[in-house]
Amino acid sequence: GATTLDTRLLDKHGEIASLEAKSAAIPYGPLLASSDSAAARMMNVAVSATITVPTRKLAQLPDLLRPDGASGDIEGSITLDGTCLHPKVEAHIKAQSIKFDASPLLTPLDADATAKYDGARGDVVLDVHSGAATLLHASARADARVADMARGAANAAPWDVSLNATLTHFPLESISPLADRRMHG
Repeated sequence: GATTLDTRLLDKHGEIASLEAKSAAIPYGPLLASSDSAAARMMNVAVSATITVPTRKLAQLPDLLRPDGASGDIEGSITLDGTCLHPKVEAHIKAQSIKFDASPLLTPLDADATAKYDGARGDVVLDVHSGAATLLHASARADARVADMARGAANAAPWDVSLNATLTHFPLESISPLADRRMHG
């Protein structure tokens, strides 16, 4: 039952992303013997996985992932430990020297986003900086158990979400869709 998966996605500019996953106990015998409960059995298999996106210029991303009119660098990672019903997930995305063609800002933006989820509570934090100034600090918290949601809407337990954002001299025109509509301030 010990299984390891190691993959890399490459293009002419190098590595786009990598995935490393492993499990010590995938029940291949029971999974292959009966398809009736294969999905249910897999929900309780412990897995450890990491997806890594190395630092890459936005202009070098594949067309599908490249944001129009933006330049700068991005990197990120996601780790998962546990089962589908009781996961522990952490994600980190970092963007540096981001500029938008439609933005009049001379100073590039830096952004840092982190997310953590333990199977019952998730937290997300986003910070956007321009030089030394913090333009946006946003956080969100969700209390929702995966195991409850997997049972279906009729049996799902209530869940709570809270959001908090602080904008400080955030240039609305730095957001391309707003700049396209000539919104600024």
